Amino acid sequence: MPSTNFVPSADASVVSEHSRQVLCNVLADAGVYSCIVTSTVRSPARQASAMYADVESTSAATQLALYGPAGVEVIGEYQRLEPNGHGRQAIVGRWRKSSTSSAQAM
Repeated sequence: MPSTNFVPSADASVVSEHSRQVLCNVLADAGVYSCIVTSTVRSPARQASAMYADVESTSAATQLALYGPAGVEVIGEYQRLEPNGHGRQAIVGRWRKSSTSSAQAM
């Protein structure tokens, strides 16, 4: 039976038994017998920080290709703010404020 392992920063407690079983079935069907889960659920603050690090380590263009409309909007803010001298704290703070407002509007 395939196994699913979690890195320490991934909160395994939020992954249901059903989700684990689906993942194991997919792995078995693919002939892969283990996987490592590197991310589960993040708070808005942790998501903003992770997105900032990803944009900085790759590029905005690379990250834009990975995200849907909400992520594209966030990365667009990076593209607008960073050339004007805004650093990590200002950009991540703005993203966190924006994600909180978006969640409350839902």
